[in-house]
Amino acid sequence: MGGDQSLYWLICGYGIVNGIMPGMANVPVEPRVAAQTQRDRPRLLRYAPGVLALALFLALALGRGVLGAAAVPVQGALALALLGSILAHPQVVARVRVTRTAVALVGILALALGLRVWGLRFGLPYFEHPDEWAVADEALRMLRTGEYTPFSYTYPTLYVYMQVGVATFHFLWGAGAGLYRTPADIDPVRFYVWARALTALLGTGAVALTFLAGRSLYGRTAGLLAAALIAVMPAVAGDAHYVTTDTPAMFFTLLAFLAIARLGVAPEHDGGRETLRSTLALALFAGFGVGIATATKWNAGALVIALLASIVLVAHRRMSDTQRSTPNVQPSSQRSTFNVQPSPLNLQPSTPNVQPSSQRSTFNLHRSTFNLQPSPLNLQPSTFTAQPSTFNLQPSTLNLLLAALAGILLGFTLGVPFWLRDLPRILTDLAGIIRHYRFDGHPGAESDQPALFYWWALTREGTLLAWACLGGVALAFLRRKSADILVLAVIVPAVLQLTGVKVVFFRNAMPLLPFLCILAAALVVAIVDWWTTAKRDTAVQSERREAPAPVAFVRRLTGNRTALLLAVAALLMAEPLVQAIHDETLRSRPTTRILAGEWLEARTTDGERVWLEDNTLILSPRLRAIGGEPAIRHELAWYREQGIRFVVVHLDRDTGVAALNAFGEPAARFLRSGERHGPELAIFDTGAPEASIEPRTPSGATLGAGAVVLDGYRHPGKVQAGGVLPLALFWRATRPLPLDYTVYVHLVDAAGNKVAQRDVPPLEGRRPTSAWQPGDLVRDDQDLFVPETVAPGTYRLLAGMYDAATMTPINDAGPIDLGVVTVTR
Repeated sequence: MGGDQSLYWLICGYGIVNGIMPGMANVPVEPRVAAQTQRDRPRLLRYAPGVLALALFLALALGRGVLGAAAVPVQGALALALLGSILAHPQVVARVRVTRTAVALVGILALALGLRVWGLRFGLPYFEHPDEWAVADEALRMLRTGEYTPFSYTYPTLYVYMQVGVATFHFLWGAGAGLYRTPADIDPVRFYVWARALTALLGTGAVALTFLAGRSLYGRTAGLLAAALIAVMPAVAGDAHYVTTDTPAMFFTLLAFLAIARLGVAPEHDGGRETLRSTLALALFAGFGVGIATATKWNAGALVIALLASIVLVAHRRMSDTQRSTPNVQPSSQRSTFNVQPSPLNLQPSTPNVQPSSQRSTFNLHRSTFNLQPSPLNLQPSTFTAQPSTFNLQPSTLNLLLAALAGILLGFTLGVPFWLRDLPRILTDLAGIIRHYRFDGHPGAESDQPALFYWWALTREGTLLAWACLGGVALAFLRRKSADILVLAVIVPAVLQLTGVKVVFFRNAMPLLPFLCILAAALVVAIVDWWTTAKRDTAVQSERREAPAPVAFVRRLTGNRTALLLAVAALLMAEPLVQAIHDETLRSRPTTRILAGEWLEARTTDGERVWLEDNTLILSPRLRAIGGEPAIRHELAWYREQGIRFVVVHLDRDTGVAALNAFGEPAARFLRSGERHGPELAIFDTGAPEASIEPRTPSGATLGAGAVVLDGYRHPGKVQAGGVLPLALFWRATRPLPLDYTVYVHLVDAAGNKVAQRDVPPLEGRRPTSAWQPGDLVRDDQDLFVPETVAPGTYRLLAGMYDAATMTPINDAGPIDLGVVTVTR
């Protein structure tokens, strides 16, 4: 044996030296490499996160200074690789249990998030939603001024304060990017993207909360289906794009409802003191959620009814438990810290007689805490029998109500911290809201049949989905399980609240929609379960009869619960998903305003004046916007006289078709046509002549040693006191100017006293003199306001330029005389 072992170890040593392990001499190279790789894989996965974290740290430290334009892509790739290595780490893989439910939920949340962040820059720099400013602008004001008392309590303040936090982080990011120095520098357009992102995240979180609520009430399948339905509802996905309170109210309503459902439906824990504390804690947390939801939007306060319903269910459950425990309880094998077994202990009048028991012990002591099982005390004339009694340590209904009330006050105070001090203002604003919705009305958003309006709006989300929601509500009324009662306690008050006023906005129904989807999902699951059970019974009876293969396949398919659920889910989701994708496609496109603005930018010069009707466009700083009134207030010749070439008209308003016809055919139209959002606009070209051929009074006066020539001027020569004297100056540059100069216009009397003046850079600074090139001819409108105090008479009009920094005039021959102006009353 000794010789054989020596030979064996000699062969092994030879194999190691030559790279061959015992038993692997005939194994090909590739399998050996694969085996070595398999052995090295755990070590690679263990060290990969550290290596990638180090690489990411170095990439962040080097930044653009070293990596240049590749910095951001490299940092992003390393961050994704680091995340992947962490998820692939053996310890993480061992602890993470991937189930079909988890995969389905992740897919639903990814779809929901995609629909909510797609088109997040919708409309900017225009704010198409009429209510975004009430939250976003208020948050910016608070950050800039440090004054956190709201101007109005039309909306509660919780979401405004949350947006103050977003604005703070946005400012710090902007400061790091070199954009901002103080909060006053915050660009509202950039901030709105960040603010909308928070709403989108809350909207996605509401989908997850819908799953949790549906699962806790009706099971995992119903929760997944409810989450899928709410994820693709077009109105819900669309509302998550705006800085408004509807989607946050939906999120916090669902969050509060989870605690309400846990309190009212979830089975109680065993153990007296633990159940007491946990139930009171649930009541406190549920109340806190109701307070937070109410601090987001006032109508979420109706959740109090669902909270009261859950407390009633707890009281009912306690009564049922008491009734069940009143009869004699049979001996239990469950462990108890102090257990009085129901073995009879008969005390006769003369001699106590303890009957032996085959069970453990009449007095059974476990651990150190004593718990006396309930046993009614039965006193007979001759015997004293200790039987199980009802001794309940559950919290009383009053304790639950007090805990819930404390939670409501705590949550509401956190969201509206000044509510007690500002209570009169809050009540006044609430009264204004009630009056507006019930009596005053809102033009364009009123209905004499609000219930039919909301049903019509729900069918627009999806016809099959709307009927499924209605069927789910009907089933809940008929079935009346504890879960059904709690969901109805949310739906019924919300519906009555919406249909009890004449002002109708479907966005007010956002907090209600997840609960309708939960009931719709519960209805689908109930029908599919009934159907599959019936098909299973039928299949058992027909097993004895052979059927053709296609028929058997169809039978199996129609009896497959998973296949049926997927088919029904696809039917319910198809229409809403298609509509949601269509809506998000429109949001991602430029609006009519953006297209009109781009059209103007390509056809105007710096400093040019453009007539805008109210609520049409926001021009770039290089252009001058005038107007704000309907374009038909002036004739076409007036616009030409003023040098206004383009007039922008809001076609959605009744501005008078006949009057607009006088302007001729629009140079451009920007219509929605079902392809984009925004108002319908028309831009008219007035045919105003070029500055070089406009009529004017010649001048020839020079400024800046001949660098600028006043080619001419034009004004009507008379003005009414309290009115504006139109004045057009035509400057011609002969050589570059080193500075930006200011134009002055003075109206002086015979003694040289100024009675009116204007000091404004040329073209209101849109085209500074330092940017003028030799040969440029600039029309500069310097319309002069004449105060009412100016006496009627004849005055002279003087003009020139000066350096505003030193107040040094650059006129070569003193003020330029622009002629006589007559002032009248």
